Amino acid sequence: MIATSSVTYRIQLAMSLALTFVVLVLGAGSYLAFGYLKDNVLNEHLNEVVQQLETVKPDASGALSLDQRHRHLAWFLATGEQGANDVPAEFSALTAGTHELNWQQEQWRVRVLDREDGRIITAATSESFRQRQTEFGLLILACMTFCLLMVWLTAGHLAALASGPMIRLVHMLSQRSGEQHQYQVANDNEMGRLLGAFNVMQSRLEEELYEEREMALNLGHELNTALCAIRSEAEMLLLTGQGGGRSRLENIIRQADIAAAGLQSAQNLASIGRSHKQECCLSRYVDDAWGSLPTGAGKTLPHFRNEVPESLRLNLDPSALLVVIRNLLQNVVDHARASDVVVSAPTPTTLMFKDNGQGIAADRLERLFERHFHQGARSSPQTGRRGLGMDIVRQICLYHGWTLRVQSDVQGAQRGTRFYLELE
Repeated sequence: MIATSSVTYRIQLAMSLALTFVVLVLGAGSYLAFGYLKDNVLNEHLNEVVQQLETVKPDASGALSLDQRHRHLAWFLATGEQGANDVPAEFSALTAGTHELNWQQEQWRVRVLDREDGRIITAATSESFRQRQTEFGLLILACMTFCLLMVWLTAGHLAALASGPMIRLVHMLSQRSGEQHQYQVANDNEMGRLLGAFNVMQSRLEEELYEEREMALNLGHELNTALCAIRSEAEMLLLTGQGGGRSRLENIIRQADIAAAGLQSAQNLASIGRSHKQECCLSRYVDDAWGSLPTGAGKTLPHFRNEVPESLRLNLDPSALLVVIRNLLQNVVDHARASDVVVSAPTPTTLMFKDNGQGIAADRLERLFERHFHQGARSSPQTGRRGLGMDIVRQICLYHGWTLRVQSDVQGAQRGTRFYLELE
C-alpha cells in the first residue's frame, strides 16, 4: 500500500492522470468518429434511394415500392395535395430537406425532395445504427476502463523504478541519522524523512566541528602547560644547581611524556580514515602501552599483569589500538588508586582492563567519557591533565566500530572498575 503523500504515489498519480487524459481523448474521438461514419452511411443509403426514385413517375399519391437491403420507406405526394391516407401525417408536413424524427417508437431519417409533379418522401430507420453506436460506446467504455487500470498499475511500477534510488537514499540516511531531529517536518514522507535526515546530519556535523575546535583549544592548552612546566623546571634547575635536581628532572620527563602522549593522540585522530590495518599481537601492544606510561615525582605504578595470550592476533589499526590501550591504562593509574591492574582476554575479540581501586560511583560512571570530566573534579592539577584521554578513546572506538563498556563497584568483593574493549 503506497502512502498518499509519498513521492512514489505522486509520480504514479501524475503519470496516470496524463495517460488518462490521452485515453479519454482517444475514446471520445473514436465514439464521435463512429457517429460521424454512421451519419455518412445513412445519408448514402438515402441518396441511393433518391437516385432510384428520380426516374419513377407515379400516377397518384401513395406509397412507393422499394427493393432494398435496408429498411426504407418511400411515398409520393402529388402537387396540390396536402396529404394522402397512406402517407404519415408526420412525414407529409415536413419541408424539403433532411429531417430526424421519432415515428412508431423508432428513430427515422427523412429526406423530402420537391419535383415539378409533386413531392417524394423517403425515410430510413436509424434505430439499428443507433444501437450499434450504443454498443460501440459500451465497448469503448470497457476498453477505457481496462486501459485505465493497466495505466494505474504500470504507472505504479514505473514510479517505483523512478523513485527507487531516492527512497533507498532516504532509508540509508534515516538509518544513519537514527535520532529524532530538532526540526519539525510537515509531511512524514520521503521528502520529509530526507529533510529530517539532512537536518540531523547537519546538526551532528556542527556538533563535531564544535567539539573538534574545543578539543584543539584544550589540547593546545595541555601542551602549553606541559611545555611551560618543562621550561620552569629547567630554569629552576639552572638556578639551584644540584639541589633537588633529581625530582625536577623527573617532573620534566613526566611533563614531556604528557606532551608526547597528547601529540600522539592528536596525530591518531588526524590520521583517521588514512591509516591501514595490519595483524596486531594484542599482548605486545598491552605491554608497549604499559611501558610508555610516565613515572616519577614520587609516583609509583600499581602491580601489573598481562594475561592476554601471545597467540591472540587481530587485524586492526595499530596506532589507534595503542592509543586506546594506553589511555585506558593511564586513566587507571591516574584515578583508580589501585594496587593491582590486570589485562585479560575473556573472548578472542575482547580485552578486559580490571583494577582493584576505589571504583566509580554510579552518578559519575555515566559521565566518564565526557570531555574534561575527571573522577574527582573538572580538572586535575596533580597530573597536569584536562580530561581528554577518555574522550579520545570514545572517538577512536566510535570511528573503528569498537565497543567500550565499563562496570564499577565501590564496595564489596568486586570493588574496582572493569573496562571491556570489544574490537570486532
